[in-house]
Amino acid sequence: MDKENNNILNHKTLLEQDLEKKQNLIKSTIIDGNYDKNIFFNFCINKKKYLENGDNLCNWTLEELSTTITEFCSEQNKILEEQKQSQKLITHNLQLNINEINNNLNKFQSQNLSCSELNCKILQKSYLNNKKKKSR
Repeated sequence: MDKENNNILNHKTLLEQDLEKKQNLIKSTIIDGNYDKNIFFNFCINKKKYLENGDNLCNWTLEELSTTITEFCSEQNKILEEQKQSQKLITHNLQLNINEINNNLNKFQSQNLSCSELNCKILQKSYLNNKKKKSR
């Protein structure tokens, strides 16, 4: 009976060590890598759809978990890069719009100034014409 208890304790210790390795792997890659742990656990659940508890580490071998973490990180990095590129494009388009608005504003201001000068000349001419008429 002691040998059987010893085997059970050894098995339990191995399971605990395995679980600790899995937890450390998740901590060092997902948590310390600033990935969203909830998204990761949903990713794991989707990977093991056939299991009711796909987010239970006991249902994963260390190798499976390592492979899944690599896939998850790769997918998340791709999404992040796409978001960065999209943000760059949005920023670029906004800058183009700002430049176009500034150009239009400058054109308007210069045209408005030209109109003011023209109005001024018309008024002067009108004034001079009126003055000539009165002097006759």
